[in-house]
Amino acid sequence: MTTNKTTSGRYNFMEGRFDMTQIPRLNENTGDPKLDALNKRCNENSERTEDLWIELDLQLMEAIEAEKARKAATWLQRFAQSLARLSQI
Repeated sequence: MTTNKTTSGRYNFMEGRFDMTQIPRLNENTGDPKLDALNKRCNENSERTEDLWIELDLQLMEAIEAEKARKAATWLQRFAQSLARLSQI
């Protein structure tokens, strides 16, 4: 994670890039059952959020690769057409 941790033990989420695939977890062993249950729910939501961002990153990478392949195929097709025209001369 690229966040800055201050001496108070808190993260400064406004500085730098926050990695949504490495969300800090809350302590689930505080001794207060209500707080532990709340922190557990928050941690479960963090896990689902991380999974969502990972899936989005994978979809983006696949889209970028597909676009590169499409551009390469278009270039090869145009190159082949140019060669065909040159061979007719």
